[in-house]
Amino acid sequence: MEWKEEFSVGIPEIDKEHQVLTRCATDIENAVTKGEPTDKVNAAIERLLFCIRVHFSGEEHLMRTVQYPHLEAHAKEHQDFLLDVKEIVSSGAPVSAETLEYLRKSLEKHFMADEKDYGVFVLSRSARHGT
Repeated sequence: MEWKEEFSVGIPEIDKEHQVLTRCATDIENAVTKGEPTDKVNAAIERLLFCIRVHFSGEEHLMRTVQYPHLEAHAKEHQDFLLDVKEIVSSGAPVSAETLEYLRKSLEKHFMADEKDYGVFVLSRSARHGT
């Protein structure tokens, strides 16, 4: 998975975190493609899971700070995705092409759909408050 400028939400800190998530997804893809042992693939997924937790926590904190009106729904999407990624690891099954596609599509949706509205909201609040 490669970072694309269209993934940008216009908030540098969030964009940097999204780039880290993109690299994590790429690491998983590379491990699977190279036929790495399951423990190495799972370690890459665990790293993604850690980075997602950190990202979602910071993002939700910012959403609370700016009083983002869709925080509850957004946080629910975060929780659902975290549960899905945890299930991938706990299943112990080899990571399939379908699983890789799911991770890629989920991250792209997070960047492109879920985050765009939030980014516009945060930027508009910042502009109104001169920050």
